[in-house]
Amino acid sequence: MTATNLYNYLLPLGKYDFVTTSRTYENKTLHDFNQIARDKNDDLTQINQNKAFIWKANSGWNFTFYQDTVKQLIALIDAKQLSSFNHEFITSVYHQNQSIFSAVKTWFDGSDISICECSHHKSGNGHLDFAIHGLANICRAVLPMNINSGDFFNIYTIDSSKFGCIWHSDLKTSILKMGLKN
Repeated sequence: MTATNLYNYLLPLGKYDFVTTSRTYENKTLHDFNQIARDKNDDLTQINQNKAFIWKANSGWNFTFYQDTVKQLIALIDAKQLSSFNHEFITSVYHQNQSIFSAVKTWFDGSDISICECSHHKSGNGHLDFAIHGLANICRAVLPMNINSGDFFNIYTIDSSKFGCIWHSDLKTSILKMGLKN
């Protein structure tokens, strides 16, 4: 598993134990791990969270971790979508070896909000960067994983304007409460 691939599976503020062939890097974010360990010629063999494995080189991703992370991201974007979340969908994308971020994108295909891309923000400060379509003229939103009700986050329009948006339960609700028109 390459560092680039890990960015499509692990959340920016998640704390993980990264096990390599020579040592274990405990309680690190992916960004921190990459800063201190990835320049070494050391193969990653396992990733743990809360003492349980979430990825092993010989068997892949833990299904429960995969499912829970996909659900967490869906709820961050549009919490109402969780009422229709189903086992068939998650089993299908898991067995297709879709990354977690790709699974989230697939979930929103055909809905009123399209997730064109979901990634870690380049700053490495624990933010997610969403390229979106379908909510007013918003094309991008950048928000921290630990956002709380009333916090501000940045949204960007197709004409390159930047706005501060107040967080209300999920990304879709927050943007709609701004009153921007399509």
